[in-house]
Amino acid sequence: MKFFMKKEKLQKRFFLKRTFQELFHKKEPGTAVEAMMVFAVAFLIFLVVMTMLLSAFANINSRWQARQTAREYLLVAETQGYLTSDDLNKMSNQLEAEGLYNIDYSGTTTSKVPYGATIYVHFKANIKDHTVLGSGQAGSPWSVGTKTNTIEVIRQSTAKQQE
Repeated sequence: MKFFMKKEKLQKRFFLKRTFQELFHKKEPGTAVEAMMVFAVAFLIFLVVMTMLLSAFANINSRWQARQTAREYLLVAETQGYLTSDDLNKMSNQLEAEGLYNIDYSGTTTSKVPYGATIYVHFKANIKDHTVLGSGQAGSPWSVGTKTNTIEVIRQSTAKQQE
């Protein structure tokens, strides 16, 4: 009797498994076209999301590069006690190569300070950010272009020059 119960359970399980497969894996006419359409829509959504992410990372990268350049020249200012006009010109060229323009260095330490004094590398600049979706003109959410933003970078340290 136990043998028959096991066989019945096995048959029930097989029956449930078979009906599940029949319900959800049954092919109907037109499913290939529908599957292609679903794939096309999903692929389009994927492309839009990837474009938005890459655009955001490009904007983040340009700001990060500006901060790294400021840090590099802060180390130069630490060893000299200030930034010379040649250093400012080199930093300007490097920042312009990174996409910044209209750079204002007010607040940067450009005259020699005593050992242990606080030195600053401080600049404001305009940068063109890439925009995708959600920033369209005239209420249109579908827009790709550039937008001008102002960034401000402030780095400070202590002068460590040898007299």
